[in-house]
Amino acid sequence: IEAPLRVPFRPSAFEAPNATRVPISFVHDDETQEGLERVDRWVLEYVCREENLTRLFVDKKTKEDVLKMYLPLVKRDKYGSTTRAKMNLDGEHQAMLWDASDERRPLSFPDVKFGDSMCVPIVQFKSIWFSGAMWGIVQELKHIVIREPNSVCPI
Repeated sequence: IEAPLRVPFRPSAFEAPNATRVPISFVHDDETQEGLERVDRWVLEYVCREENLTRLFVDKKTKEDVLKMYLPLVKRDKYGSTTRAKMNLDGEHQAMLWDASDERRPLSFPDVKFGDSMCVPIVQFKSIWFSGAMWGIVQELKHIVIREPNSVCPI
């Protein structure tokens, strides 16, 4: 990644204030989008191979069905081109948060001002998820270097 990505809002789980696994969204540049779209193409090619279709979709889906069901990594919304990852806040697989200073000090999730912060995430493509008539790739945040927005007096 040449340029940092933007985190438009604080990661949280809908109506679950004590959740220990939350989604985090990233607004990304064209280079990151192209990379994520390459991953999408690879996973679609892999899953749509005949031997994988029958192994992963026991209810005999066609290649066309599977392509329609896929939820791509890149989403276009009011923030622009975005992608989401899962972020573990606690436990063995807890995401590590670091400040963007030269010292790379660890940060605590409750103290980070995420809204419009810039970051460099390290994300693992962990697995494929299935839910009803949809499927996609699980992205799990492992590390993130965060540069919080500067507070500037408006007057």
